[in-house]
Amino acid sequence: MLQPDSTARVPKNVSFRQCPGIIIHLLTAGYLWSNPRETRVSCISFNNFAALFLLKRERAVNINYNMKVSFSNIITVLIVVLIGLMAWYWYGRSELIHGDEMPDVTLKGNGYELDLLDLQGNYLYIYFWGSWCGPCRQNNPRLVDFYHMVKNSDYEWASDFEVVSIALETGGEAWKRISEQAGFAWPYQFVEPRLGNHPAYFGFGVNSIPSSFLIDRQGMVVSVNPTYANIPTLVEKLENN
Repeated sequence: MLQPDSTARVPKNVSFRQCPGIIIHLLTAGYLWSNPRETRVSCISFNNFAALFLLKRERAVNINYNMKVSFSNIITVLIVVLIGLMAWYWYGRSELIHGDEMPDVTLKGNGYELDLLDLQGNYLYIYFWGSWCGPCRQNNPRLVDFYHMVKNSDYEWASDFEVVSIALETGGEAWKRISEQAGFAWPYQFVEPRLGNHPAYFGFGVNSIPSSFLIDRQGMVVSVNPTYANIPTLVEKLENN
């Protein structure tokens, strides 16, 4: 814990004690990082050493430590590193926005492949989901109802409206069972690895699911995660321009 000198703004001697909670270590580290004037720090455990590692700037902090390593300490550090990598992996991507061009990606279906650009000239609703995703499974019946509503409507563009669903899976056939139960009736149903550097969800910058993108006839993003009530309005506006 910090023990600041009552007569000085910056503590001259700081000692980390055994203390439950990495948050306290990080708060202390942040304080010392912003006040690094020749602060002397002693470290008495591996957890503390990991926190102090953040402090060491060139000749700004003198660190003396007795590193006591335990199995639980190592596991804690590995878990923190893993969480950091996962956060970077999922949230370090930039999602497409209105006006962006649809990426040129190839999707794999039931024994066939499709280049998304082959569907250019249609209005596309690109839908990312997963059999393991609770909100996706709740949304699936609403998407099915909307699809049938459009196809059975007298919109002039109804025959040119296509749903492309992309299930992000770790393996198995659960996505097939769930899509059949929900009543997926459109022909363009694909499955891609949930993990890995796949161009489909990297190209669209998908950070969470369910995610959806409305694409116009020219292959441009019209809207991200549009509501089903709003899609006909958006398409009608484009048709009348």
